[in-house]
Amino acid sequence: MLYDLIVVGAGPAGSAAAIAAATAGLRVCLVERHRLPRHKTCGGGIPMSAASLWPGVPTEAFADRIITRARHTWNLGEAAEYPLLRASGGSDTRILCVRRSHYDHCMVQAAAERGAIVYDDVVIDRVAPDERGVTLGASRSASPAWSASAPHVVFADGALGIGRTFLETPKAGRVSVAMEALVPVDWQASSETLRPDMIHLEYGLIKNGYAWAFPNAEHVNIGAGFFRPAREPAPPHAKDLLTGAIQRLTASFGLRPDWSQVRLYAHPIPTWAGPRNLNAADDRILVAGDAASLVGPLFGDGILNAVRSGKIAAETIVEGRPNRYTSRINEEIGRELTAASNLARVFYSFPRACFRGLVTRPGATYTAGRLLGGQLGYREITPDLLHRVRRMILRDGAT
Repeated sequence: MLYDLIVVGAGPAGSAAAIAAATAGLRVCLVERHRLPRHKTCGGGIPMSAASLWPGVPTEAFADRIITRARHTWNLGEAAEYPLLRASGGSDTRILCVRRSHYDHCMVQAAAERGAIVYDDVVIDRVAPDERGVTLGASRSASPAWSASAPHVVFADGALGIGRTFLETPKAGRVSVAMEALVPVDWQASSETLRPDMIHLEYGLIKNGYAWAFPNAEHVNIGAGFFRPAREPAPPHAKDLLTGAIQRLTASFGLRPDWSQVRLYAHPIPTWAGPRNLNAADDRILVAGDAASLVGPLFGDGILNAVRSGKIAAETIVEGRPNRYTSRINEEIGRELTAASNLARVFYSFPRACFRGLVTRPGATYTAGRLLGGQLGYREITPDLLHRVRRMILRDGAT
């Protein structure tokens, strides 16, 4: 089978690339190794600005909840609750809470509606670039072998996919490890601190990370994650640390699930490690999304950057300038992530000081929402925030 573009991976980056390319008139093949829909470990928070990228895909098609408030705690105490929106107007910083299996599948369906050919349960095991393009071969668990060719391939197959093998060795960065549980909840009988319109962020239970509670339709997504330098080993008993944080946060809401019946999901999330070449095989292969380590190093957020990278990959191919892909990623996404890395390094070195002096400040939640939604740049605020943190540390001591 011959296509104009093959996209490997049906997450946000892959679907974004397929939607954009198919909308432009390319014959697109979207390939996913798992049977769709499939689970993806993720808090499931998406900035409202990401939804606006796809006109014609209604928010209610994939969002379980629309979040208007955030509650912050340190070691389950010192609670501070703030609205995401400003009463006087401004940016729409609301957050959509989604189940990734549902959200991702909606995006795949949108790609199919625009003409992309979708194959799931296809495990790519052969990649053969040549002067005419790239030929992919795959095994299918219940079908004959599969193969296809195209002038260009976008690999958006995640942190553990084969797309990363085409990249140069990444620089030492911070690797995020996350774990989550979908805990059943009766929203009519839930506690005052667990509401369907509010997310909860807990900063003191996990060193170099945080825990979260994001509401879904019939569950609450309760998870925890930490960041660490890529060349350092994971802390001992990392699984127990994350599990313990999840269970303590769950108990703080008055929830008492049978943990033997609640599945815990874990996954590495590659955070930004600095600019590098995301083009391979004479620009016939482009790498996007988590496979390109475009996850934010402060919040661990990756969906918006994944969508943006997929769109940029498709645009450069449609324009006949795939050689521009890496430079556009570095210019439009990478510079912001580098500034976020500088802020994250200080935040996680002095978490308590940052919690008290930054997180709980009036207006900080709105600012964080603007950062997550791309309406405010890290480069605009990082110098001022770093200066403020230094003053706090000199005044109050390092904590």
